[in-house]
Amino acid sequence: MLTRSATCGVLFAVSDAVAQLGAAPRGFDGDGPRRGLDWARLGRYSLFGSLVNAPIFTAYYSLLDNLVDGFVGVAGVSTVLKVLVDQLLWTPFVYLPLFFGVMAQWEGRDALREAKERGWGITPVLVANWKFWFPVLTITFGLVPKDLRIPFNNVCAIVWTAYLSQVQSQSLKSSGA
Repeated sequence: MLTRSATCGVLFAVSDAVAQLGAAPRGFDGDGPRRGLDWARLGRYSLFGSLVNAPIFTAYYSLLDNLVDGFVGVAGVSTVLKVLVDQLLWTPFVYLPLFFGVMAQWEGRDALREAKERGWGITPVLVANWKFWFPVLTITFGLVPKDLRIPFNNVCAIVWTAYLSQVQSQSLKSSGA
């Protein structure tokens, strides 16, 4: 778990750095010369990855495997069922609200409002999530060995987390923070 947490924390920080560096034209942030990375924001992403993301996904994947594999037993059907559970239940009603709520709380904003508006149910973020994660999770649950799923998804999540970082930073700008 320590290795998974450390790896996830580093990859979340890399994702946020990619999002920050790609957010504005080179050398400018819209208000003048770029002042460099927002290290506090980078730290929040690293902490979220290591303290929240890695532990909950380790437990969640284990639970999902035990429940679905024990119930279904047919590999192809099991893969489809895991992807559907993840994308129709876990992501819109657990993970995205958790992500947006925790990040808002750590940024000193209204966590419940942020979780509800950006993460709960069918949102533009969830639709973008489906475009990215349906194919990734089909590979994850269908082809990747169980012990490599978290590392595989962490690498894929560099792109996704950079997107989430952009969305979260937009909410900071719109809230005046």
